[in-house]
Amino acid sequence: MEDKKKVNKKLSEEHKRNIGLARLGSKGYWAGKTRPEISGENNNLWKGDKVGYSPLHRWIRKHNPMPDKCSNCNEDKKLDLANMTGIYNRESKNWKYLCRKCHLYLDGSIKNLELGRGKWY
Repeated sequence: MEDKKKVNKKLSEEHKRNIGLARLGSKGYWAGKTRPEISGENNNLWKGDKVGYSPLHRWIRKHNPMPDKCSNCNEDKKLDLANMTGIYNRESKNWKYLCRKCHLYLDGSIKNLELGRGKWY
């Protein structure tokens, strides 16, 4: 009965290295594929509008592509994702891409800086 599989067989360092080299550059089975049956609202971990700050911003960025210019002043600058209504949910009407200056004016940060009540970070 020498055909039995060896359970808990120890691999030599050379064998481990060869396995690593064989897998080098290969991507996992699910790389580049989507599973709509378990993504988004169909996922057990979906939180809806009770999601945290960073994941919500990440979701909004993924589903609302960034324009080339600021939605407020039309200048070609680096853009921030700004919440316009104070309601933090996944509705795109509550979000705009603004340049830093317009975003700070909207939030009232510039006014506080001008009055000496805030710090510039």
